Amino acid sequence: MNLFKKNKGEISSPAQGKVITDLEINDPVFSTRVLGVGFGVIPTQGSVFSPVNGEVVNAFESGHAYTILSEDGLEILVHIGIDTVELDGEGFIAKVRKGDKIRKREMLATVDLELLKSKGYDSTIAVIVTNPERLKSHNIKKGEALASDEAFTYTLK
Repeated sequence: MNLFKKNKGEISSPAQGKVITDLEINDPVFSTRVLGVGFGVIPTQGSVFSPVNGEVVNAFESGHAYTILSEDGLEILVHIGIDTVELDGEGFIAKVRKGDKIRKREMLATVDLELLKSKGYDSTIAVIVTNPERLKSHNIKKGEALASDEAFTYTLK
């Protein structure tokens, strides 16, 4: 029995694509860590999955962003695209609502990546821990990933 297992965890990639650090996301809100720490995924497919087990505590009507409270108490923002709130839901189909229990690998939403590209939007998905004060340490696994591959590991305080 590993007594230290409880304070370690992982956040999966929510989509197939290239995992980058939060510092590399082309938006100062994410790259300066104003909202917290995390990573980005430059998606190659438009299916977006939950990166953790937990509860959806916020689901924007526009379908572009979700906050999930993980089973170990982390608040995880999954924000699809940069400035995509401006699309007012165009190109997004939400698969969950506020209050839904969700498991890792269950679909959060779909996004039309070609529509985003045609309208000049960056499709990078930001995955941000918005209560980083709970983290003792974290590590980002950069590079190509499938949806649900480990992308961010952490140790809780």
